[in-house]
Amino acid sequence: MHPIVRTGCFTLSLSALLLTGCGTEQQPGAAPQATPVSAYSVTTRDIPETILLPGRVVAGNEVAVSASIPGQVQGISVQVGDRVEAGQLLATLNDTAASNSLAEAKRNVTSLETQLARLQNLGGVTPSGKLDQLQNQIRRRIDNLTDAAKAGALPTQAELIASGHELVNLQNELAKLQIESAVSESLNQLRPPLLQGLQMQVAQARQMVQAAEAQVTAARITSPIQGVVLAQNAAKGSPALPGAPMFSIGTVEQVEFEVFVDPNLVPRLQEGQAVAVQVGTQPIASTKLTIVSPALQPQTKSFTARTPLPNLQGVFKPGMIGQATVTLDPHHNVLAIPKAALLTDETGPFVLQIQNGTASIARLKLGYDNGTWVEVRSGLKNGDQVVYGGIERVQLGSPVKVIATEQPR
Repeated sequence: MHPIVRTGCFTLSLSALLLTGCGTEQQPGAAPQATPVSAYSVTTRDIPETILLPGRVVAGNEVAVSASIPGQVQGISVQVGDRVEAGQLLATLNDTAASNSLAEAKRNVTSLETQLARLQNLGGVTPSGKLDQLQNQIRRRIDNLTDAAKAGALPTQAELIASGHELVNLQNELAKLQIESAVSESLNQLRPPLLQGLQMQVAQARQMVQAAEAQVTAARITSPIQGVVLAQNAAKGSPALPGAPMFSIGTVEQVEFEVFVDPNLVPRLQEGQAVAVQVGTQPIASTKLTIVSPALQPQTKSFTARTPLPNLQGVFKPGMIGQATVTLDPHHNVLAIPKAALLTDETGPFVLQIQNGTASIARLKLGYDNGTWVEVRSGLKNGDQVVYGGIERVQLGSPVKVIATEQPR
């Protein structure tokens, strides 16, 4: 005998279908008695292939805020739930060392800039005209005294003393200018390399000031975006390390639902697939997948996918748990039969098709099976009738009487 299985109900044999279903003996020469059955008229319908995934509500744009330099938390300016603006102060680190470094760097710059200014103003070119003028004045005074002596018009003692003092002063001024000229000439030869070296020191000192200013600025932990403080991991007096999150800032007006996906299912998820999200007692939200992570998340040991959730009323809070029904394939408008009408033997699946008042076997090629409905790819056409109820009473080739037409949901 060939075993026949009606999914979830009975195990029959092909021979049993060839016998009278009810066991009632027919009188010789009497017409076969029609077996009462219920039937299903084959039609098309949607059989969406879905998967239920757990998940949680997350902020639409969430940023972890951490310190860029190591330090100790000196003060906290916000708490969880506070709304913050971009650039708003969240916390401060102990910046005593950074402030001292900045002050020292500024003093060093001031000192070097002063030295540079002095070097730039030293030396210069002594006007040769002034030297010539002094030499001419001295020469004229000597010539005047000589001419007066030759003419016999000797000056008085007082005039002679005054002329002597004037000549000494002119000669002293001339000597001073000559010394300055010599020094300037020497400085002009030495100044270029000195200026170059000092200018480099000034530039380096200014860079040190910028670095120290950056250290002082880094001690002020600010929010990079506008949003809400979702988490706070810092406390006054606690250490702050680069890369260790101190705060989490996110937007809650537009949140997302993040689902956790088994690695084996990831290839079947695609952006744009329909999603029905259920969070708590809130109405089901219909949306679409927008992001499927390309890499395994080390924290959850799973892949993730996200879908946006409109949150104008603020009913969805980051951290809320829910579930999402993702439509992997809509199987739209496919020919389908109730799974309860399907039979299977060692040859494969089939149904009892009602044709001209009798039941006969129709072999099928099946597609997607969602547990209630089965897609029929070949073997039946739209409008065909198949036995749905009373299969166990049917005798192949004998008359059947349709007493009801089923429309399973």
